[in-house]
Amino acid sequence: MFSITDLPKGTAFGPAASEACYPYDMPYQPFNKQEKLGRVADWLGTEELSGRPGHQQQRGGPQGQQQRGGAKGGRGGDRQGAEGTASAFGFQQEYDEASFSTVNSTGRTAAAIGPTPTIVRGAPTGRGGAGFGGRGGSAQRGGRGGASNVGGRPAGGEQRRGPGGAPSQGGYQGGARQQGGQGGRGGYRGNFQQRIVRDASLAIGADWSVVTEFELPRLAKTLAVPEVPDNEVLDMNGSIATYTKSFDRVNTKNPVQLATSDRSNLKSSNVTTSEDPVILDLIAEGPAKPTVYATDAILSQIMAAPRSVYSWDLVITRIGDNVVLLDRRAGALDLLSVNENAHEPPADHPTDKDFINNPGNLAIEATYINANFSQQVVDHAKRVNFGAASPLANGADADAVPSAGYMYRKWSFEDRFDVVARTEIDAVAEEAGGKQVMLTVRAFNQVPGLAGQTIDWKKQYDSKRGAIQATEMRNNGFKVARWTMQALLAEADWMKIGYVARVAARDPAHHVVVGSTTFRPADMAAQMNITLAQGWALVGAIAEAALEQDPGKYVLLKDPNKPNLRIYALPDNFGPEFIVGPNDPFADAVGMDDEDM
Repeated sequence: MFSITDLPKGTAFGPAASEACYPYDMPYQPFNKQEKLGRVADWLGTEELSGRPGHQQQRGGPQGQQQRGGAKGGRGGDRQGAEGTASAFGFQQEYDEASFSTVNSTGRTAAAIGPTPTIVRGAPTGRGGAGFGGRGGSAQRGGRGGASNVGGRPAGGEQRRGPGGAPSQGGYQGGARQQGGQGGRGGYRGNFQQRIVRDASLAIGADWSVVTEFELPRLAKTLAVPEVPDNEVLDMNGSIATYTKSFDRVNTKNPVQLATSDRSNLKSSNVTTSEDPVILDLIAEGPAKPTVYATDAILSQIMAAPRSVYSWDLVITRIGDNVVLLDRRAGALDLLSVNENAHEPPADHPTDKDFINNPGNLAIEATYINANFSQQVVDHAKRVNFGAASPLANGADADAVPSAGYMYRKWSFEDRFDVVARTEIDAVAEEAGGKQVMLTVRAFNQVPGLAGQTIDWKKQYDSKRGAIQATEMRNNGFKVARWTMQALLAEADWMKIGYVARVAARDPAHHVVVGSTTFRPADMAAQMNITLAQGWALVGAIAEAALEQDPGKYVLLKDPNKPNLRIYALPDNFGPEFIVGPNDPFADAVGMDDEDM
């Protein structure tokens, strides 16, 4: 552009200013300094875009709109401000390559992915053009946009179907998965679940009045006692057998048939508060301040209520300065649910009420398994006595008395109220050095045919123990939370959990034990993200609401379709189903005798 002779003489640096330094004969695209660097020069050219596929300009057409990828609206059309002078940078296509096409080497059949679209060289494939994987255009394999044979993301330039495209096989991010489908951001992806409307655990009378209502999610996050108080043991009775360590070696290659015994009958029948002679004696002594009486099963039901899905109810008896929490005889508190927290919990058969996989039948099966498993894994010849024989045994023979030890504990919450409850221990084990530890024994059971039950425990439990454990804890969160709270209330050292499967898929009466695991209650609580402080806060909120009411009968009901608890005040003419036990103080009010109870 300059010669050595043009260099100035003196201290100046560089060539002298001359017209030869200005590139007048070079094509130049004017631009604004505020523009992005990518817009310095329009390498596609506005004049060339009008004849290329996917960039048809309709500046003089109807409504003055421009197209993007063959559809309305977008970024891939003509950019204004670069007209006229950009033609020098345009690519001049000298021959026709419309017959050029790609070769599909993915190994898929034409019926599966459809015909391969033609790609025209020179057509833009970026944001908005028709091409291979462009954002907003037609894409063959998963481009971010439009119609896609392998699940593209929603189209910016394709016509959307409603709020989102509905792929026939659940395409990626709402895009169409098969040929001809239309894209749409966040559309139906095949995981739609019809909402199930459940019934309440009991019929609500028209003359019942709502005393108070609790929103469980809010209570679980905002309420917590500052410190869990220490408890005082008021009484002990019963005896517990020694755990047999050979059950720790049970596996799929060495399974054990689940045995049945008469001991499980008393074990599965949970004696409620007003039927326990020890609690009745404690009530008769007259406590110094307001007291709430319950069992560990009732307290754990309330403490784990934020995780419950099904409806349940408790009877609240307000008498004097005391509150007695009871479970109805016809209630479902004694039964253990199965897969209650699963994505697709069990549902009743539409026509067969006796179907073995109905939720009610599954709860009976799970309760039957837990009662038998807890009595099979212990050696009844080696027992540890907690004191006198338990009055809950009702004078049964020695061969029919289950392994169960009861401790009656009292928790004092400052000057507010006391809580007296019966807690239960299932077994005792000996550690190294002869130290004895207390156990609670529970069991998971597999039900073939339920949603999410993809692993056969009888064949794969040993190799997929962690996956099975995680799945059961997720699908049975409410049940596991109850077990954990019961172990913490009883101050058990360990939780022993067995894994039991059906011998045959359609036989709910015969089972096999394939393994077991052991947890510390505190570790299980941390894994489930639950604490006794939160649980006692729920119990305290319900206790204070009950103590503020007049003497009478009330019902605590879990809403069947919302995470709410309600306390209903029963009218004076309530039915006999709310009278529990011969010592119920309101038994005379409905004219019941001992035979009716």
